[in-house]
Amino acid sequence: MKKFTILIIFALLANNLLAQQWGRNLPKDKLIHNELSFKEIQKEFYKAYPKTVIPDGKRVVNGVSQKIPGWKQFKRWEWYWENRVDKASQKFVELKSIDNYLQARKNKAAINGGGSSKLRSL
Repeated sequence: MKKFTILIIFALLANNLLAQQWGRNLPKDKLIHNELSFKEIQKEFYKAYPKTVIPDGKRVVNGVSQKIPGWKQFKRWEWYWENRVDKASQKFVELKSIDNYLQARKNKAAINGGGSSKLRSL
């Protein structure tokens, strides 16, 4: 029971954390209600790490090249979602692959008579 309670507390706390520093600048009300657009997230990231200053995910500090934490993950995320957002509103579209699959399965079961097999031995 004690382990379960600790796990629940950890899950609740971890849900509110943002891994990258720039993510803390996102509007909290939109973040809570999942109303952020692709362009808003992109804008906040590039405000923290401008493309002209940091072209390849590294910056020079005191003559030493340092990687930007989360740069590669953001670029992957950006590449993935770039063509999957609504072009007009820049809002994220819902990907309902599993819902489509389950609906197709249900339809197939209805066509086949409830999913029961009607095979007979010869």
